[in-house]
Amino acid sequence: MRAHQRALVPALRAAFPWVFTGRNYLPAHDSYVVVANHSGLGTVESLVLPELWASEVGTGRRIAAMVHPAMLRTPGLGALLRSVGCVEATLDGARWARAHGSALVLFPGGDHESMRPVWRADEVDFAGRTGWVRLARQSGLTIVPMAITGTHVTAPTLGYSKLLAYLSGARLFGVRRVPLSVAGLAAIAVSLACTRDQPMLARGAKAAVVYAASFAIPWVPSRVGFHVLPPVTPDELQADDRVVYERVTSAISDVLRRELVSAHSAP
Repeated sequence: MRAHQRALVPALRAAFPWVFTGRNYLPAHDSYVVVANHSGLGTVESLVLPELWASEVGTGRRIAAMVHPAMLRTPGLGALLRSVGCVEATLDGARWARAHGSALVLFPGGDHESMRPVWRADEVDFAGRTGWVRLARQSGLTIVPMAITGTHVTAPTLGYSKLLAYLSGARLFGVRRVPLSVAGLAAIAVSLACTRDQPMLARGAKAAVVYAASFAIPWVPSRVGFHVLPPVTPDELQADDRVVYERVTSAISDVLRRELVSAHSAP
């Protein structure tokens, strides 16, 4: 945290000034899961959340981020993520975190939602996944919705491709989608233009490396908001999974739309 605060937080605050609202909706206990939307490839959200939690909630209240298992299997990155308290977005990961007295934060939409086109910024798309509802019900957790606004433009995408996941070999590592990142596509164009005299195989390999290094870089400044919303208690989880799903996604979507309208109407 100290290294993160020294190296990145000043630049993050300058490029992505953030606000945090709804602190009073967080339960006094640690038996809860924060359920949030995912945008802009999740880069800014992931970089800001550690500092946000430390400064606004406190380092004494543990929270474990549930992340894609493929990320935890990536050499170097996996060790880094585990060192800051990330766990697999699986039932086993959740149980391990809860056994160590940690609350959870989960992005049910995952890569599917974070890669949605920039023009669908006001949509919440958990891809119909309701495993988080069952997780909360089985573990006696309170669901705390959180709407994250402003991150959709920070690393804009044009959608994603499942075909590229197969062609690139990413599917072998559990990655089902490759984002059509604006920054990554521009980097590919520049790479191909600069290597036009080289063999096609070498050009393709270099373009792939350039894309992998650049696609998730947040390059558009934006004001970001983290808005904690009224919780869904364990007693309320006796309702059907779809009812809880609609309640949470609708609450988050309402905030996204309101914030977009407010941003567009600002002088």
